[in-house]
Amino acid sequence: MSDAKAPLDQRLAALPLLSQRPWDKAEPVLRTLLAEGQPTELQAAAFAVLKKYGADKASPLVYELLPETGPMVRRDLVTLLTANAKTALALFKRMDKGEISPALVDVETRWRYQRGAGELRDLAVKLFGQPSEDRAAVIADYMDCTQMKGDAKKGREVFSMICITCHKHGELGVEVGPPLSDVKAKPPEALLSDILDPNRMVEARWCAYTIETQDGRALSGLVAAESADSVTLKMMGGLSETIQRSQIKKMVSTDKSLMPPGLEGAINKEQMADLLAFLRGVQ
Repeated sequence: MSDAKAPLDQRLAALPLLSQRPWDKAEPVLRTLLAEGQPTELQAAAFAVLKKYGADKASPLVYELLPETGPMVRRDLVTLLTANAKTALALFKRMDKGEISPALVDVETRWRYQRGAGELRDLAVKLFGQPSEDRAAVIADYMDCTQMKGDAKKGREVFSMICITCHKHGELGVEVGPPLSDVKAKPPEALLSDILDPNRMVEARWCAYTIETQDGRALSGLVAAESADSVTLKMMGGLSETIQRSQIKKMVSTDKSLMPPGLEGAINKEQMADLLAFLRGVQ
């Protein structure tokens, strides 16, 4: 698996065997496979193995890898840490000390912990701020964006930064949330309201669920399928996970969109105008 000269298909085929080894044997191999410069397919497969060991056990390796990995692997490593309340708290404490950038935490995870309780919530609010509860005031404040001449090319960059983990527009992004097929026909004022107040008219099928597992993980996503034995969640980034009901400690509907409120904290008015131009296909 660690032999860079071996054919990629052979290295991928051998990876499932790694998860059967004790952590002290698997850890040095995973460190090599997740390092920058490895094929992306191999890194993705190695990360799937890493997840099986759990965030508690893997966190020392994750912190070692974070400064050295590319953006895609770094995002996955941070997601592994934030899926577990214990390791999320440790991560937020490091961020509070300035050791790690809070920008690595995705918008949905910020929102989830901002709505929690205790020290974890307090740190999330300190690090990421608290979205205004008055969505109407936020929309009114941003309404002048609809009169600006946005740059669709720059708006594509904004979409890639903020929206790509849940929406697909053209060939860009993944389909997790509602399709964007009708956005070009919407008045810019209505589209702005949808972006800044995603819970205003959310349909039941797009309501997010949170699942706490017996091993301490916290997952959030849309229910893609369920049976008497399992539930499949479709999560940000297009990832899906099937959880056996015997492994579910608690499952609750948030009655809210998977898209969190508070995007005004991530993009300014000029960027919002650019995003509107991109979504509406303005040249």
